[in-house]
Amino acid sequence: MKVSKSILYKDIQRKSEHVKDMLQYYDGYPLFTIVEFNIWGACNRSCSFCPVSNPNVYTNKHEGISVDLYKKIIDDLANINYKGKIIYSAFSEPLLNKEVNILIEYSKNMLPHCYLEINSNGDVIKNNINKLLNLYESGLDCL
Repeated sequence: MKVSKSILYKDIQRKSEHVKDMLQYYDGYPLFTIVEFNIWGACNRSCSFCPVSNPNVYTNKHEGISVDLYKKIIDDLANINYKGKIIYSAFSEPLLNKEVNILIEYSKNMLPHCYLEINSNGDVIKNNINKLLNLYESGLDCL
């Protein structure tokens, strides 16, 4: 599968604009502007372009980040007054994590100026409007 250069350029440009707009410093050093979490270790699809579909590259594990570890990381981000973007994606389907609403809510409470985004294939919510509404009520900004 070949990806067009214009699609890649638009994605790079989108992220570059975010970095430029959200750049902040801590003790004189620039902070990262995007934190990406892999909150679940598996996906419900087998897309040919994705490393998760190749068991030689990635092993699906039906387990997620512990709430305690996640809270520790968010607390650390709060201690440096992090205001960037948190994305739930990586090589997984984040909506398979049954504690996703807890993670989102904790993040929004501790980091109210952060932008919270989920990258999903949408299978988990396509027939469940309440699940979708709950994500936004928990503090999600973008799906």
